[in-house]
Amino acid sequence: MRLLLVIIALLILAPPLVLPEAAAACTRDDFANAVNDAGAALRKLSAENTPRLNAKMHQLKTKMRWPETGFEERAYQALHDERIAAFDAEANALLGKIDTLGTVDTGAPDCSKLPELWAASIELQATVKAKTAYLLSNLDRMLGAPSVLAPPPEAPPKPAAKSPSASGWSTKTTGAPPREVAIVSPPPAADLPAPAEQEGYTIEEIRAASAGFFGQVSANLGGVIEHLFRKSGRPTAYILGTEGGGAFLAGVRYGDGTLYLRSGGTQRIFWHGPSVGADVGGGGSKTLFLIYKLAAPEELFTSFTGVDGSAYLVGGVGVTLVTNGTVVMAPVRSGLGLRLGASVGYIRFTPKPTWNPF
Repeated sequence: MRLLLVIIALLILAPPLVLPEAAAACTRDDFANAVNDAGAALRKLSAENTPRLNAKMHQLKTKMRWPETGFEERAYQALHDERIAAFDAEANALLGKIDTLGTVDTGAPDCSKLPELWAASIELQATVKAKTAYLLSNLDRMLGAPSVLAPPPEAPPKPAAKSPSASGWSTKTTGAPPREVAIVSPPPAADLPAPAEQEGYTIEEIRAASAGFFGQVSANLGGVIEHLFRKSGRPTAYILGTEGGGAFLAGVRYGDGTLYLRSGGTQRIFWHGPSVGADVGGGGSKTLFLIYKLAAPEELFTSFTGVDGSAYLVGGVGVTLVTNGTVVMAPVRSGLGLRLGASVGYIRFTPKPTWNPF
């Protein structure tokens, strides 16, 4: 009883707990700093934990006799389960929340949102730490289990015949599709922009614009773009750019490029979005966005979410349709770090660079 009375007295006499100032006065910089702190925390977690994860994945590669190329993806597939999917979904939601709360467009900021922003950052760190511990535990379990050797990898399929083209890809695919082709049927026609034959860029113009941009992708790139023109018609704008980022634990996909309008004019543009789980590694990627129903560049400066069931992948080139409710765009990606994860996250476009943890 005496101890209880002492505790009550201390609570009464103690000064009130001071939380970070959120209240009456705050500035846009306070929000920017809160978001930057969230990014710094992710960088710190990544720097601390990624080397440990990579070391154990290399041990798993040796044990399973996986080839050097692509073993990270094999390891992630072996580790992925419902719990990892739940961690990824939670981290994606928190990244989106931090991005939304931390974006102050015009006018005075809503200072009541600062505590929510801080809380989301702390929760994201806790989620990433829990996922890390779970991954390390599973890797230890797999490394300690009796060795079950994977069968030797099949010889890579021969590339499709390539017709001469100065652009590096052909508008006509030839021969049978590559053996590694994985196609997910596109969504119903209602989710796609209606073909417009009398306006927008032609496939020949897109071919000329992207000539040499993707390197030697050949028929695979041509097949994906043919698919888009067949299903969606002519785009009224396009973006050519590069993106990078991604992490095995949590991170952000970000990029920049140039917007070209069929009605005339160009503009530099930036984008970012969450990259959790679905994106293994941090390599850069060349990206071509074909854009439909765009009346003005300002219509891009909002969040785009993926259209379910719209992923289409041929070899090392893929596309996932995204929309903001009016404008529909098709990001075509190729190269190391191929990303079809837009359907589980979002893409946000801005006229100038914005935050990212990397």
